[in-house]
Amino acid sequence: MQFLSILALFALLTVNARLMAEPSLVITLAGVTERVRTQNPDLAAARLRIGEAMGRMKQAGRLKNPELETSVGQNTDFREGMLELGFSQRFPVTGRLGLEKEISATHLKAAEMEVREVERQLVARANTGERDLDSLVENWQKAVAATVEVPQGYTLRFEGEYLARQEASKRILILFGLITGVIIVLLTGYFRSLSLSLQVMLNLPLALAGALAFTWWKIDNISIATLVGFIAVGGVAARNGIMMISHYLHLMRHEGEAFGVALITRGTLERLVPVLMPALSAGIALIPLVLAPGQPGKEILHPVAVAIVGGLISSTLLDLVVTPAVFFLIGRKAAEKALRLDAQAAR
Repeated sequence: MQFLSILALFALLTVNARLMAEPSLVITLAGVTERVRTQNPDLAAARLRIGEAMGRMKQAGRLKNPELETSVGQNTDFREGMLELGFSQRFPVTGRLGLEKEISATHLKAAEMEVREVERQLVARANTGERDLDSLVENWQKAVAATVEVPQGYTLRFEGEYLARQEASKRILILFGLITGVIIVLLTGYFRSLSLSLQVMLNLPLALAGALAFTWWKIDNISIATLVGFIAVGGVAARNGIMMISHYLHLMRHEGEAFGVALITRGTLERLVPVLMPALSAGIALIPLVLAPGQPGKEILHPVAVAIVGGLISSTLLDLVVTPAVFFLIGRKAAEKALRLDAQAAR
């Protein structure tokens, strides 16, 4: 038996009472069924269709399909802290009763079961526009677990955007892990050194640090769009590391530079402009989106732009310091091995 709403409603009214902008509404377990039966117009229309179908089965003739003029609309723009009891059930089986020329007992029984199942459900909806949705729902879950005793036979589920976001985030993280492993394998083949490939991947946390910090400052909320921005800026950061280390190897092999401070300094300065120009051009192009929070049509583009700009700033600045320093500290043996094995990065 599916029963999302009433338990979540209790927790929200208890823990977040200060957020409520409207008078509190308390629904007891005993009154849930009656409220759903009497205040759900879609459910009432479904019952009328079943009654009409029963009449047709008894050879009473085809009646006019019943329609219910009143309906409870779903307000997706209700303000933060406000709860809404939503009736959004659909009756695909029952809806076919008005279309079939002949009604079978099996079809009618399935429609009755569909209606009875809906009578057991009530949905509580809440919205937040200022807080991180994941942390907010986690607080609700803890409050429900601590204050609400779920009766036997009832099931509590937190769904909607939160559940969709959790599933999408899980898929993105799994794919990101797989792709990261593939990239490390490819870089190892390119440099003929695991150490150098890991030095390149070191740019990813540098980019993510800036992206997270800028996102926290501008949005204070990590969404699916933000995760996409993290992945995009990670690719740019990895490219900068590949370009920098490859040039070090090039100078050692083709221009006779010995491993040392002079090599690191020359290689970094010669790659300064190629590293800065892509970051500047991308960052400047995204500034209008960064400065347009809440504007229509930019709900997804804004968090993506914020994450990318923050990551570009941190990865570009830190890459010019961290990558040369790490290569100088632990890159000597790896560089000599890459040259000895005729790695493609040194050609």
